[in-house]
Order: sequence, then C-alpha cells, then structure tokens
Amino acid sequence: MTYIYDIVVNFVDGDRLIEFFEWDRRDIVEHIRKIPLIRVNDDCFFDFISNRMVVSLEFLNLIKGKASFFSENRSDYVALISNGKKAYAFEFGNDGSILCRSSLLIDEEDEILSIAKRLDVTSICYNVVGFCEYIYKFTRKEEKNKILVFKEIESAYRQRDKEKLSYMYYECFDDLCDDLNNLYNKLLNCLDNDLYLKKLFYIFKLLHKNEKYS
Repeated sequence: MTYIYDIVVNFVDGDRLIEFFEWDRRDIVEHIRKIPLIRVNDDCFFDFISNRMVVSLEFLNLIKGKASFFSENRSDYVALISNGKKAYAFEFGNDGSILCRSSLLIDEEDEILSIAKRLDVTSICYNVVGFCEYIYKFTRKEEKNKILVFKEIESAYRQRDKEKLSYMYYECFDDLCDDLNNLYNKLLNCLDNDLYLKKLFYIFKLLHKNEKYS
C-alpha cells in the first residue's frame, strides 16, 4: 500500500465535487496525516468523480483504517483515487457508497500524481447507482447567484409586481411581455442557461442598487 502524508482536503457531503479554486473561507478544511493512494484506469476514475456508486466490501477492507487525520478521524474508509492525470480524495460509508469528495491543492496534487504514475493500476469492483447531476453544471458562485435571482423572481411574483418582472424580462431578452404568469415562467425557465443567469444577476444587482439609494 502506498501512502501520501500531510495534505489538506475539503470534503463536501453529497454529489458535489468542488475544485480547489472554489474553496471558501467558511469551508471546514481538514488536515490529513496519512492517506492511502490507489491508481485506477480512466473509466473507473470517471465513474468515481461523475457518478453515485457503491464499491465492494473487498475494496473497503483494503483501505479500512489506513487513513488518519491530525484532528478526529472522519471514518474508517478514506482514500486518494487517481488515474495518473488527476487525483481526488474520497470518503466511503460502511455500505461502500461515496459520502464525500474533495479536490486537492494544486501543488499537493502535482506531488501525488508524480507518485501515482509509478503505481500499478488497481481493479476495483463497484456498481454505479446514479449520476451526480450537479457536478460541473455551475460553480459555487453561479449557484449562489442563481438562488438570489430565483428569490427575486419568486418575491416579485408573490407580490404581483408585474412592473419589476417586466423590467427584468425586457433587460434580459430585449422584448416585451404583459402577462404576469408568462413573465414568471419564462424568467424561471432561463435560470439554467449560463448566459441568461449572468444577465439576470446583473439586473438583480441593479435593482438592489437602485433600492438602496431610492
């Protein structure tokens, strides 16, 4: 078993995999004393970072208790998984499911990759049980912006504020619409479009800037 020593991780529960440049000062960054490094093939690595999956009991036993933290340990099943090109840290539940994922600091990842490239590929038995739909769709900042814009649209609709919704719609689409329900639905439907989301967030900032000085 090959080990990596003295690295930091930013585990996020659930499907989300946050790259190091999106780490936030409010995140709970943890310091790992020792962690096993496993090299896999490209297809297996893609499944680890893109899918909900359950690894075999054999793999759990392979990594059980091998990782240790400077603070209190998270679980018995933590490991670095790499294909020799990228590397991420994973925490697994007792049933083999992936509980958390973490990217690595770029200098630490470079060092880990130099070691991973020299390792033999390990074959891991696992089952894919779903797709991580949120990975790579929006950055954390974009998701925050989307929530703010969504709340703005919802608030205006509940207050029957057709003037505000009409303004947002016109500034976003350079078009007119008089029906309150159509305004509401069309604005909500475009939130998954990156271009329109950026436009609407800019409008959101303008609205609140105007309210601040009114």
